[in-house]
Amino acid sequence: MKIGLMTVYYPNYGSYFQAIALKNHIENKGHSCELINATIRGKYIFKFCLGAMGESILPLWICQHIAKKNAAFRTYLSLAPDIKKLKISKPFKSLKKLSKEYDCILVGSDELWSASLWEMKYIPAYFGIGLRCPHFSYATSGASLNFTVKLP
Repeated sequence: MKIGLMTVYYPNYGSYFQAIALKNHIENKGHSCELINATIRGKYIFKFCLGAMGESILPLWICQHIAKKNAAFRTYLSLAPDIKKLKISKPFKSLKKLSKEYDCILVGSDELWSASLWEMKYIPAYFGIGLRCPHFSYATSGASLNFTVKLP
């Protein structure tokens, strides 16, 4: 079975390690698993692009100096070699096409449903909207959602 894993795997150690742990578990059960390249939003797109450009064009000693002063860049540098080894899908433009790529998609972990966070700001696929293949959510939190529930 070809399984797509839609989660956050780039901004911090925790999300990276949970993604890798689940991917490895799925593959150990005999399935093919690929991390889905979901859109990077908000403040992370700028930081991610700067990190990727900086790492590729700046000398190592400059990267190390910047990393001493900037925790986000330090995290990026420490995870970048491992992320580059991962099987990550091509960026997708259509959820209909994405749905045809996988037998099943797992959506979850981290704060994918925290719609008030800029880095998660409404990526429909994080909510399963538009996915046409079987999809399931696991360990997803929405700690920053703001809504009112009216009980009868």
